[in-house]
Amino acid sequence: MKITGTIFISIVLLLSSCAKKDGVVNDGLIGKWQLTEVYDGYFNGGGFKWNPIPSEDSHTLQFAVNGEFTQEYFNRGSNQICFGSYTIFPGMKVQINDNCNTVSYIKNVTELSPSTLIIDMQGIEGTIRFKYQAVQ
Repeated sequence: MKITGTIFISIVLLLSSCAKKDGVVNDGLIGKWQLTEVYDGYFNGGGFKWNPIPSEDSHTLQFAVNGEFTQEYFNRGSNQICFGSYTIFPGMKVQINDNCNTVSYIKNVTELSPSTLIIDMQGIEGTIRFKYQAVQ
């Protein structure tokens, strides 16, 4: 009886682990992310809420396993692509060097899940938060 129960539980666990996941998921920071929302805080009138970003005004970030970084801006039909590299430091600080900026800059990763990335950047009027979703 114990063996039959153990086999049954093992089969159930095996089948449930094979269930298809909805949506795109990334492996940590590695993957492609699209900006979907911005949290204003004190910036832009101080709405203190998440505001959706239309896809035509959005951009993507892509972090590769080999340290390569790509950022593609969609600016109402006029695309710009930046290439470079990134380095991750303790405290989930990401330093980026790319061909669109003359100096490197640091992004603070404050939340990271397989499907969501939130980056905080310090502005003059306070912290601005950028929410990204994992994409293909």
